[in-house]
Amino acid sequence: TSVSTTQEVTIPQSTNIVSLAPAAVSVYPNPSTGLFTVELARGVAGNMNLRVSNVMGQEILRTSATDKTVIDLSNFQAGIYLLQGEVEGRSFTKALRVE
Repeated sequence: TSVSTTQEVTIPQSTNIVSLAPAAVSVYPNPSTGLFTVELARGVAGNMNLRVSNVMGQEILRTSATDKTVIDLSNFQAGIYLLQGEVEGRSFTKALRVE
């Protein structure tokens, strides 16, 4: 016996998500032993809201900064982490590699 279900999903036509150009945010050094500098490019201004999550999607760090900040992941295991940020309504995503 098999059971099938149907679910209707509505997707909005506009999500109003605006991406920040990749060159607008620098993350270095990457890979790193755990200390990463996150810096906005010249001409890009605003408050950065930053979130780091592990590969399972669990948030491990959240912080805010302007222009430039250092993220310390040195107490976390080696691996890949996801940095998601927002600057004045524009979003960006970068992969961070801790060695």
